[in-house]
Order: sequence, then structure tokens, then C-alpha cells
Amino acid sequence: MSSRNVDKGREAENAVATFLQGVGFPHAERRSKRGGTVQVECPACRGAGSYPVIYSEGVLRSACGECDDGMATVPADAGDLTGIPGVVIQVKWSGYKPLAEDMRRTEEQRRAGRADVGLLVRKRKAVGMARAGEWDAYLPQWALPWLLVESRHYPSPPDTTDTAVWHTDLATAARLIARAGYGARTLENAL
Repeated sequence: MSSRNVDKGREAENAVATFLQGVGFPHAERRSKRGGTVQVECPACRGAGSYPVIYSEGVLRSACGECDDGMATVPADAGDLTGIPGVVIQVKWSGYKPLAEDMRRTEEQRRAGRADVGLLVRKRKAVGMARAGEWDAYLPQWALPWLLVESRHYPSPPDTTDTAVWHTDLATAARLIARAGYGARTLENAL
């Protein structure tokens, strides 16, 4: 991949993180490949939190902030953004690949990150970085009723075998995720 494409991808990830920070997800940030923080559960004390990532012996790891023994292995690829426990976010600068392929990759990352929800965000043509809330956002069809159940709008759990896709914009998807309890509930009215 060319350096310019990497820069565009990084710029898009930062734009989505900035948008999410402004609408009730203050810890949303671009997942660092060589540092930063990650949400992990310590295998020693079972404590969970956001801890610094270190690169050691060819593997990304995170030291536990609760005990001296814990060292959790960071999933190989658990999305492009971190800071919203239970949600994996994959950001694409452009939609050159078929939607089904990007959704399959997002689902793989959701599983790798042991997250409840995988959200794919694609930059819209002619919609700049400052308007990331207008970019296309995709959730698997099964996630929509599940999120609505979590936000107390539906009475029953979803069928997770459904492979259809729900399409909206990032602002609407962020509002739904916040109402399901993944963001600061006090800020959901700001969306």
C-alpha cells in the first residue's frame, strides 16, 4: 500500500475518532500499531481496563494496571479505533472493495476483539474530514435489534445468523450505540 493511502487511512481514522469524542465517546482514539492504549482483560487478576500497549518479542501486549503479574496479548487486528469497550470500529477511506468483503473483515475484527458489535464506517465521496458524522456507517442486520434491546426499545434478542446489512450515517450509528449503553448516557442527547 502506498504511503499516501496509509496517510489517507490514518486521516480518516482520526476524523472518525474526533467525531465520536465530540458526541459522547471521550476515549475513542485511533488504535496504535506500536503504542497507545487498548481495552483488555488481565488473565492474572481478571481486571479490565484501558492499559498501555507495548511491543515485545514480536507481539503487541498490554501490561495490567491492577496487578504486577498480568500481561494480556492484544488481538492481532481488533479494528481501527479503540476506547469504546464492546465495539469494534473499522474505518475505510474509500469503498473500493465490495461492501460484503469489508463487512466480513469487520466481523472478523469484532470476533478477534471479543466485542459485542462491529461497525464499518466508509468515507463518503466529497464529504470531508470535518463532516465525518455524515459518512456511511454499516452494522450487521442482527446488531440493530440487539442494540435496540440493549437500549430498551425491543423486547427480544436478535438472530445473529442474519448476514444482511443495516446502512445509515455515522451520527445515527453513534447515537444508537450510545443509547445501548456503550457511551456516556448523559451525552446522548447532544447527538
